[in-house]
Amino acid sequence: MSCVIALFIVMLFFASLVIPKISFVTTNWYQSLGFLFCGMASAKFEVEKFDGQNSFSLWRIKMRALLRQQGLAKILDGKAPSTSSSEKSAELEEKAHSSILLSLSDGVLREVADEETAAGLWKKLENLYMKKSLTNRLFLKQRLYTL
Repeated sequence: MSCVIALFIVMLFFASLVIPKISFVTTNWYQSLGFLFCGMASAKFEVEKFDGQNSFSLWRIKMRALLRQQGLAKILDGKAPSTSSSEKSAELEEKAHSSILLSLSDGVLREVADEETAAGLWKKLENLYMKKSLTNRLFLKQRLYTL
């Protein structure tokens, strides 16, 4: 029993030497816990590569959500954020373009590699693959009959 007490006293002694040296300059108590949860601040999302065989409509929804999460979805409509400079707009355009290209398989990439803009790339993908999907044809048929 005395051995356990002696060990406890030694641990307290070493803890008193180490703990005062750790200091956090924060304004809120929960910010001092940031070192414990540093990986939770930013999440990484991945979209399965579109290869022409999987559903384009589902890939399109996921990809648009990813671009929206990155703040790049407006680029697909051909409009850059109004508050940004031309240099910032060009950077956002490049990020959107590269994000789309990196989520395509090699075979699909060969078909659309000549497109220079994200909006042009998105339109070309829609023209190539949107009309081929059975669910999209059924959706368009249903829309036609409800006009």
